[in-house]
Amino acid sequence: MVEIKIGHCKHGEFNLFEGCPQCIAGKYSQSTGNAPPTVGSTTAPLITTEVVIPIEIPTTLVLVKPEASPEIMSFYNQAVRLREFAEARIILTNDDLKPANDDLVIIRRIKKAMEEKRKDYLKPFQDHVKETNDAYKKLMEPIEEADKITAGKMLAFDVEQKRKIREAEAIEAEKYELAKREAELKGGEITIDLTPVDKPEDVPRMVRGLMGNSGQRENWTYEIIDVDAIPREYMMPDNSMLSSTARTYHDKKPVAGVRFYNKPSIVTRR
Repeated sequence: MVEIKIGHCKHGEFNLFEGCPQCIAGKYSQSTGNAPPTVGSTTAPLITTEVVIPIEIPTTLVLVKPEASPEIMSFYNQAVRLREFAEARIILTNDDLKPANDDLVIIRRIKKAMEEKRKDYLKPFQDHVKETNDAYKKLMEPIEEADKITAGKMLAFDVEQKRKIREAEAIEAEKYELAKREAELKGGEITIDLTPVDKPEDVPRMVRGLMGNSGQRENWTYEIIDVDAIPREYMMPDNSMLSSTARTYHDKKPVAGVRFYNKPSIVTRR
């Protein structure tokens, strides 16, 4: 259910999500000295008089338990008996392989049937999850883009302000160095203007507005600039390539530091 939260100020009640239009307009006028721009401009605060009506949408899924299915429980009971036979089985001769082979064929058939049933039970839920994710990915595009664009512009402004401050500090350092050299040359006389260079105001770590606060959070990451220089402990074997090499070349294609070996398994056919 969508819930509308109400706030109060000197102008009366207002929607907390949207803010008080009069307060927003007043804050804008105080900070810029201009009348607030109209909605739709690039700097206008988002103000709407649209009425939001709470709506309840049913999202219940019918859960079907596999253990309630007689067919699946029949498979389970057969599997329990086959496990008992497997635990008690002793293979001493080639003739002992034949009944073991027959049981293994039955085991694989039941295993396959139970796996197919599992997929049948999960498919409606998996389809629903996929459809929901696909729908929400489309529905979330505008708000994700708005978030990315707004945050990107705030970060870009911060980067530019810091660049200007660094440039001003570099100019001041150069002027100081020139003044030092001039003083050494002229016996202490300095004609270079050492007045500090005007710098832009640094961006605050926390920005506080009518609707809430925002601030930068560190997010350290990495990029590889020389793969050959990466220490061994940070490297990971390519499992896909090694597995493909083992299947294709067996042990005929040596790879330094790797041993290829055969690990056979039993397969069954009808």
